[in-house]
Amino acid sequence: MPEPIVLTLAPQPALVIRATTAPDQIAAVLHRCLPAVWQCAVERGATISGAPFTRYLNFDEQGLMEIEVGMPILELVEGQDPVQAVELPGGPCATLVHEGVYERLPATHMALDEWLESNGRLPAGPRWESYVTDPGKTPDPSDWRTLLAQPLAAS
Repeated sequence: MPEPIVLTLAPQPALVIRATTAPDQIAAVLHRCLPAVWQCAVERGATISGAPFTRYLNFDEQGLMEIEVGMPILELVEGQDPVQAVELPGGPCATLVHEGVYERLPATHMALDEWLESNGRLPAGPRWESYVTDPGKTPDPSDWRTLLAQPLAAS
């Protein structure tokens, strides 16, 4: 697996829907939420500026996670319930590209965690995954690319 690359990201406005889910239900949550986010963007005149993403906010003792499912937009616009306007943070961020099926994403997350620990870097907020490849347009899972982004505390 390649080493993470540290980039300095600009803050990114986005529209999201917040949900609580079990890990094995993330795909269903994305299929349910992304059309509503897209529709809100269209109604608000927002321009989608990148790949859909999932940001991981919290994990509880029962194995559930609180996530945000969304799309980046060029300029911040007001959301419309249940869609909320947020901003992905700017600043230093460790990024790592996962190649292949989503079922192997946990191993890539673990590799990023190991890199953080071995390099003495601390997270500065929730991590997100950007789904660079659209499985609807690229049916071969070996060609799928997912970008993991972990905001970093200043070193």
